[in-house]
Amino acid sequence: DLRTIAQRMARGIVTVPQIGSAASPPRVAFLDVNNRTNQIIDKEIFLNSIRTLLIQHSQGKVIFLDRARINQIMAERELKRKGVVGASERKIMSGVDFFLTGELNAIDKVEGPSRLTYTRYSFRLTDAESSDIIWEDAYEVKKLGKRGVFDQ
Repeated sequence: DLRTIAQRMARGIVTVPQIGSAASPPRVAFLDVNNRTNQIIDKEIFLNSIRTLLIQHSQGKVIFLDRARINQIMAERELKRKGVVGASERKIMSGVDFFLTGELNAIDKVEGPSRLTYTRYSFRLTDAESSDIIWEDAYEVKKLGKRGVFDQ
């Protein structure tokens, strides 16, 4: 499911004129993904999976920035500037062109011994300069499972 969603997201994102027609690959940073489902989802694993798959499928048309590790990046940058460690080139940290955010929603339907869960993954790409939403899409997944203890 996640692989299919990421492939569709990547195809959708790279067709947006601000991305596909850009002179150089725009830089994207992830913001938080809100889990509004009753499912326990490790957001770090989820974001890492989405990011990995988007990088694989965006064909170099987008560059993703690692803002989750900004403190470690800044510390290393300072060490390079002080000459403690070598630097291959001096480059100012890249700024974000777009933010990618998401939300997970689910609706459960319980009938007899079965539970049917519709999960909706929605994402949007927002221009960091203007706050314009330049792309948004949603993907729905339906899963059938057994009824749980709390469904009674």
